[in-house]
Amino acid sequence: MALMDTFQSQRGNKLDVSFICCTKFPWLATVSTVETPKIGNQKNRNGKTEDQKMALVEIGISAESTPHLSNSSTIIGLGLHTLSKVNKDVQIFKVLKWRKHHYNALTNDNDVQLVQLSGKAKLSNVVKPLELPTTFSDVEPGTICESAGWGRTRNEPGSDSDKLLEVSLPVISRQKCAAMWKPRAQVITKNMMCTLDAAEGKDTCNGDSGGPLICQGQLRGVVSFGPKYCGNPVEPAVYAFLNEDNVNWIKRGMENK
Repeated sequence: MALMDTFQSQRGNKLDVSFICCTKFPWLATVSTVETPKIGNQKNRNGKTEDQKMALVEIGISAESTPHLSNSSTIIGLGLHTLSKVNKDVQIFKVLKWRKHHYNALTNDNDVQLVQLSGKAKLSNVVKPLELPTTFSDVEPGTICESAGWGRTRNEPGSDSDKLLEVSLPVISRQKCAAMWKPRAQVITKNMMCTLDAAEGKDTCNGDSGGPLICQGQLRGVVSFGPKYCGNPVEPAVYAFLNEDNVNWIKRGMENK
């Protein structure tokens, strides 16, 4: 099952994407390894790199995409807009520690993780923390939410974006999402939420896992997984839902470094 990653409106094999300014999502981070860097080095774009993640004061990321990463070789980049261009605003850190929630690899439940950086990030107009949600009720179906990242722009390897992209996606009910994923034997739990744009094929895609889902100005979800082919009109994108249990776990993890 593919991870979900950029924002794309799929027409044929192409995706309509929107470029955004580096200050719109100042809490986004990139994660890569020393062996296959993606920051400031596009020669390795077709190599094995990791997905984009989001900064939750520390960094909240998808547990599904990171169990193999070693702390010593993992690099976090903050303040990036174009991956191939590293300027004075970009801050690079190593990972001291991963904190994984009670992640279930069979169902992808509780797909949230925290990362402790090797240093303290300096806040600026392109590096800012993202506040945790204060509302925990389900997002109303039909609500238009936003996500962003550097993931694939086509359903093929090597199509990751060099520039930060965003997409707007409508929420669907958990019940509808569960019914659509049932033929694939994928369980949709109370710790998940879903989006689907069947009309235009907009979606997140490979490389966007761990990215944010912002609904009405609040962080409500973390990109978790989706269909093998991004933009599939019968298989929704699935996110870790930041309900009260997940938010309390994040708070405890940040307090107990």
